[in-house]
Amino acid sequence: MIDFDKLFEKFLVDYLKNNPEKFSDYEDMENSTGIIYAIWRNTALDELNGNTPNKFFSDKNTEELLNMAEDYIKNGIGIPMILTDALEESGDDNAVLNNWWANCRYNK
Repeated sequence: MIDFDKLFEKFLVDYLKNNPEKFSDYEDMENSTGIIYAIWRNTALDELNGNTPNKFFSDKNTEELLNMAEDYIKNGIGIPMILTDALEESGDDNAVLNNWWANCRYNK
């Protein structure tokens, strides 16, 4: 199971170390986290066999994404933000996602 939060955390630390000139102070760096996250989503990663996080998730249908979410829950790991982003971007309406949650064996 891939820990996407740890992958992003590593990317963030490396990005901050390698680009200190882009930030005037701590608040500026903190306010840039969303931009850095967007960069990370489109960066090829060795841990994903050279795919970007966006590509990794866009290749999956909603059912596959929901199965991944269940696996994270089952293993006591928080659902990564990028997976929830992918579910939101899947094009399925909230009824599909609400139905899954209502029937999820971990929501009991």
